[in-house]
Amino acid sequence: MKPRWLVALMLLTIPIWFVPGLIYIGWKLEGRDFITKIPKAVRYAFFGRRFGK
Repeated sequence: MKPRWLVALMLLTIPIWFVPGLIYIGWKLEGRDFITKIPKAVRYAFFGRRFGK
């Protein structure tokens, strides 16, 4: 079991290590696919129709 002070330190520093970890994992899983959809979304917003699927 971890000492109480170490658990308290981990809980207090969650935003420092947890949020970047979530961003990294999200980028590895879905980030590239999301970025490739942006140009299609911009074209759809400007022209109001889809260009390909």
